Amino acid sequence: MMAISRRHLFKLFGAGLTASLFPVVNSAFASVVAQPFYLSAFSDNDDNHFIGLVNNAGSLVRQWPVPARGHGAAVLSSGRWVAFFSRRPGLWLTVVDIRNEFSPVTLQPSQGRHWYGHGVFSHDSNLLYTSENDYDNDGRGVIGVYAVSTSGTACEIVKVNEFSSHGVGPHELALMDDGKTLVVANGGIQTHPDYARMKLNLDSMRSTVSFIDVSTGKLLAEHAAPKQLLSLRHLSLVGDGVIVGAQYQGNPQDSPMLVYKASQRAGLVPFTGQPAADLAACNQYIASVATSPSGSYAVTTAPRGNRVSIWSLENNTWLYDMDAFDVGGAAFSLTGENVMLSSGDGSIHELDIKARSIKELSVAAGLHWDNHLQIFG
Repeated sequence: MMAISRRHLFKLFGAGLTASLFPVVNSAFASVVAQPFYLSAFSDNDDNHFIGLVNNAGSLVRQWPVPARGHGAAVLSSGRWVAFFSRRPGLWLTVVDIRNEFSPVTLQPSQGRHWYGHGVFSHDSNLLYTSENDYDNDGRGVIGVYAVSTSGTACEIVKVNEFSSHGVGPHELALMDDGKTLVVANGGIQTHPDYARMKLNLDSMRSTVSFIDVSTGKLLAEHAAPKQLLSLRHLSLVGDGVIVGAQYQGNPQDSPMLVYKASQRAGLVPFTGQPAADLAACNQYIASVATSPSGSYAVTTAPRGNRVSIWSLENNTWLYDMDAFDVGGAAFSLTGENVMLSSGDGSIHELDIKARSIKELSVAAGLHWDNHLQIFG
């Protein structure tokens, strides 16, 4: 990465927070990348951290170093530029050129904020929305709004506004098909960067899914988790709403439902049919949610329980579980009902939903994939 002065990269919010990409000198990877591919954060055995580009065969074909563990990614509609977010409490955001013709640039959050690991671009590619923590004001959740400007050779991101997430601990977010409604999973857990990942308000936490008008920041609908210690964290769009995955902060012997559908009109509705033993095996934690392009299936991963769960979206019911060691990332192919899965042991698998089979595609010895996979193409 080229050495660039802090003054050229960062400005305090109010004046704007800016990143621009700069040319790579003698890049070995300047050619256009064939698509589709998958993106994920990973770490190695020496605690070095990277963004990785994986092909359909599960092979790591490109990597970019980052300051610490990464989490989620937002891909611009052009498929060239990617905003990759650090793991909570996130203190960096890296903008990557998939063609690798321009050096990645890393931003810092505006004063008094940290990122929660996720973001989404507007449908017209002009804005980036990010989940953030106003940590000096009782962990008030905010949505950062960044203006995006691209050309054939550059991408610039500038913070221009923010509005309330209408909750605490906003995590994953998605923009509905109307391009006007933002759905936010407010995990409810208050944190502060001075205390790393400590959970500061479990006795009073309240988790919600918020539907927000992006033009005004107005709350359109809010649905609270059915249990006070259930944290709604990850989601994926489907039809008129989202599929939501949760984690539970309560008694280890409890097994609350972890998968729901949320929509403005119908509220938060639990999926049904998962046997008690399979639910317990998920170990109170859903890492990723993915939904099929056809709208027929959802997949959730539970790395703490070495489980992948497959769900029917026709009637919001459980279909089956499969064993997969430390599986976190999940992303459907652009067509069909196959799912790419990534694991903390460095392996990449492909799940064939209809055949009810998982096959190992590759193993990267000494590498550890993080919790999310993002397809682009």
